[in-house]
Amino acid sequence: MVILTASSVFANPLFVGGNGGVGDRFAVTTIRGEARAWIDGRWVIGPAKLQLFVQVTYVGTHNIVFKVLLGTFQVNYKPYTIDVGHWRGDYNRDAHTAVYQGPATAPDGRLGYFVMYGKDTTDTQQGVFMTVRCDFRGEYGALWHIELASYRTRLI
Repeated sequence: MVILTASSVFANPLFVGGNGGVGDRFAVTTIRGEARAWIDGRWVIGPAKLQLFVQVTYVGTHNIVFKVLLGTFQVNYKPYTIDVGHWRGDYNRDAHTAVYQGPATAPDGRLGYFVMYGKDTTDTQQGVFMTVRCDFRGEYGALWHIELASYRTRLI
């Protein structure tokens, strides 16, 4: 299994009002997602959904590090079990991009490692819209390509 793309979970300084810090929590939720894989000579296309709850563990001048507290991921209606104790990520404040990574178990029991790449697209007063992309080896060895439109919001 590989990674899902999730996106910058941590806000740029405008989004967190310059007061973001260690311990702050964010939610990343899928608005729209598509998964596609070439299986048995044909394209299989279905929905993809990601939901992550993360917590900031380090805030630097150029990056923010976080851990995943809770999360779910579905590809073509099948749930992948995220091992949240080993998921982590980094948000690049200069490029407004993020990487989320960690292990997960496919429905067939196959263990994989996900690496998701995200990019902020639009800031709003309540959160940030993002794109997330990921390629990973999923159930029965299928190579999936995931594209998500997501939304990140700060939890109070």
